Amino acid sequence: MIPAEVYTDRRKKLMKLLGTGVIVIPPNPKMKYSQDKYFKYRPNSNIFYLSGMIQEDTIIVLDNISKKSYLFLLDQDYDYQRWHGRKIDREYAGELSNFIFVYPIHELKQKLLELLKSEDTLYYQSGVNLQYDKIIEEVENEIEIKIKDPSPSIDTLRLFKDEYEIELSRNWHWVWSKFYFNKKHYGYLNAFFKVCPIFISATFKMLLYF
Repeated sequence: MIPAEVYTDRRKKLMKLLGTGVIVIPPNPKMKYSQDKYFKYRPNSNIFYLSGMIQEDTIIVLDNISKKSYLFLLDQDYDYQRWHGRKIDREYAGELSNFIFVYPIHELKQKLLELLKSEDTLYYQSGVNLQYDKIIEEVENEIEIKIKDPSPSIDTLRLFKDEYEIELSRNWHWVWSKFYFNKKHYGYLNAFFKVCPIFISATFKMLLYF
């Protein structure tokens, strides 16, 4: 499980990279395959990178003046959850991703209008989710703002791996190298039994923390 401080550090780096303005990271839309059925949800990679959240209708808002990070989640609709499964509540999401300010999604427009009173630039990638494109259009119609695409800056940020990502990569390559070395010199079964405890331990950790 990625420590919450890692996400905080990534958000701070993004705000520093962009300099000014309010940054909004929209979620991927849910994709239907029949009248009332959906494909398994695939979260926006940038939202996962900045928060670890994989739940639909999750939005990140970063304010470069106050240096505050905001997370917006689905409202706690228990009828919806009865059919579609339990959703992460605001309290747990804040702990998971190290957000102090967590709001229901229906307050997004009002919060953006409030933040943009002291900012004239909104970083937002249009075309990702039409539902939230409409909300941004409504905000743009009410106040005069400049809209810029933050995705090139996010892509640049993600090119440079942080210490946690480097450590994960190092551990993976160490396990694979150990398996390949033993397979080459002592045979497949020997390599399997040498590396198997590591995989079992990693599996238990994954089940425990996720």
